[in-house]
Amino acid sequence: VWRWRAWQDGAVRDELQAAGHDVGISLDTGELDRLEVLVGLWQRYGRVNRLTADLGTESLIAHVQEGMAAVACAREGAPGGGPWLDVGSGGGFPGLVAAALWEGEVVMVEPRGRRCDFLDLARTQIGAPGPVLRARWERYTWNGDGAGDLESREKMSWSVCSARAVWGPEKWREYALSMAPAALVIRHEQGCPAPWPGWRCAARRDCGRWTVLGERFVGPSA
Repeated sequence: VWRWRAWQDGAVRDELQAAGHDVGISLDTGELDRLEVLVGLWQRYGRVNRLTADLGTESLIAHVQEGMAAVACAREGAPGGGPWLDVGSGGGFPGLVAAALWEGEVVMVEPRGRRCDFLDLARTQIGAPGPVLRARWERYTWNGDGAGDLESREKMSWSVCSARAVWGPEKWREYALSMAPAALVIRHEQGCPAPWPGWRCAARRDCGRWTVLGERFVGPSA
């Protein structure tokens, strides 16, 4: 496993631990190790793969904290683990953070080849289960190289479903209900998001300018 030289002073480790504490995640040694590996990989490959605009440590830890908030919501709203579907994983937020911390398999879906390659490299480096599939979700269907793998899974099998900055809230609500009607749906929004009609908020975390919610569909009259 490639190691990032800045780990030696322990500063990044301490900042990750503090960020996790702020959103209700207590990181053990193995989880800290995996997150440190990810921070190093983002800084090493981020520019060439265009993973995120700001590769500074402070910015990356803020992204990681938002991912940890998603995991905290998932643990609260879908205890016991189970498969997690992360759509439009991009540079790995929150998919790779979930892969490092979640108690079940995390399936990451991304249409861009170079980013898929990075996600698969990072997943391998941290020893996380779950494939990286090159595919895109269109209206009520998948397309791309990974479409067959996704369509072969039962819709009811996902415990958690996430997509950050892929669609607006209204479209994400529609797509999530179609692709994973029984899943806890993670949404990331700025400000004070209103509840979705017919959905129950199972968990909420505030981190910086973002609010992360875990919500479950309970019916149009709820």
